[in-house]
Amino acid sequence: VTAQFLPVHLLGLVRGADGVLLVGDLSCDSLLEDLETVESVFAQRRVRFAPERGEEAEGEEKVRALLLANKLDAPGSAERLELLREWAGGRLEVLPVSCADRRGLDGLPARLFGWLGVVRVYTKHPGSRADLAKPYTLFRGGTVGELCGRIHRDFAERLAFARLWRGEAGPITVSRGEALQDRDVLELHLR
Repeated sequence: VTAQFLPVHLLGLVRGADGVLLVGDLSCDSLLEDLETVESVFAQRRVRFAPERGEEAEGEEKVRALLLANKLDAPGSAERLELLREWAGGRLEVLPVSCADRRGLDGLPARLFGWLGVVRVYTKHPGSRADLAKPYTLFRGGTVGELCGRIHRDFAERLAFARLWRGEAGPITVSRGEALQDRDVLELHLR
């Protein structure tokens, strides 16, 4: 993204995204100007990056965003990081990382899942173990019924009950309205 160029597909992609991760280069002296340009280009199209999604006055759309500050290992990055934090103020959270020496990357996937509110739910057949390699993903607050509909519409229509394993606790029987949490294991029983 530059002041003169925005890829055609990017505006729709950003508007429809659950969250946007803006990446800033801590090795670059023009870091703040580059980020201001990106903000300006989107603001001209009535999109503003903010901590939470929502509608603004006069049709402006707020898109949820985090600011990933990369190249923490570069010379002068500490000073640029402080300037970046001042520039971002309370508007955007800044996550400093270094892809070269992997600083800040270990917890990043879990941090992004938490920020987006994504939970992983595993399923199993009666009498077998759960397939922990292929979870279904839902947003926090998603229910057993929503998961069934995502698997197949017949599952949503024919669900009698579900058995739920959460943490170390044994199975409990739950209904379609049960809110799911990260790493729940479900055994679905159909009529």
